[in-house]
Amino acid sequence: MKKTTLTLLTLLALGLASSASAAELFWQGPRDGSTLWTTGTGDTNETWATTSSGSVYQNWADGDTASLHGGAGFIELGSDISASKVLFNFFGTPFDFNLGGFNLTLDGSGNNVQYNTDSGTFLNGTLVFGSANQFSIGNGASNSGITLALNTAISGGTFALTKVGSATLSLGAANVFGDTFINEGTLLVQSGSSLGSGNITLNNTSSALTLESATAIADDATLTLSNSSNILNLDFVGTEAVGFMNILTNSVDAGTYTATELNDLGFGGSFSGTGSIQVIPEPSSIVLVTLGLLGIIGLRNKNR
Repeated sequence: MKKTTLTLLTLLALGLASSASAAELFWQGPRDGSTLWTTGTGDTNETWATTSSGSVYQNWADGDTASLHGGAGFIELGSDISASKVLFNFFGTPFDFNLGGFNLTLDGSGNNVQYNTDSGTFLNGTLVFGSANQFSIGNGASNSGITLALNTAISGGTFALTKVGSATLSLGAANVFGDTFINEGTLLVQSGSSLGSGNITLNNTSSALTLESATAIADDATLTLSNSSNILNLDFVGTEAVGFMNILTNSVDAGTYTATELNDLGFGGSFSGTGSIQVIPEPSSIVLVTLGLLGIIGLRNKNR
């Protein structure tokens, strides 16, 4: 019994030590002129501080929260990094975040990326989801016009991506992740396969989706507009195929629809652009319906 109690106490102590080690660290724009963010650095070159004033410095440890603030407009990864959250607060300064060919893993909860500065770009690397990720882009009307462009690939497995905040999140690469939830602001999709393999849902009154590619959505995905004020801009040439489409409580019949024809359905939502949406039910659904009809026909013939 004593041995078991000691083991449990040891595990509890290790867990507390692990949780206590995670911290919110503030980027100082290192005084040696480097812009590299690497694991295990920050104390000697004064890159990371425990407060925004930069009076006490501490090495970065994977799992910490990164608070990027002040006037620095460029940071580059110098190694693979794992962070609970990354908070961008440059207040009016355009920002480029060069992943340098490395992986940035986001594995916290809540707003994994909080972006409240001028428009900026992620480039040259892979953004890895270690959990369901939420991107908060813009906080209020004062910065609703900004855009954060994710021109890096997302490797998220089946984890979901959620967009909140009044501004725009742009996806510019082929990505792997699960469902997409647009709860606020605009999601701008600029390349094929950007929306991963899951379903896409627009929630709340301020949600908008702009598609600039006819191959952004998985062919078997369900596209749902859940509010009458949702906006879908088909800003491409050609036809985007989806498995199912729902507008509020209405299921859109199989077929091909222009923006005008979607508006004419009268279900709600606002549709624009030159592209079309083709609703193609999954083969499995068609097979089930067909088998059901054949069963009914067979039963009738049997009863004759």
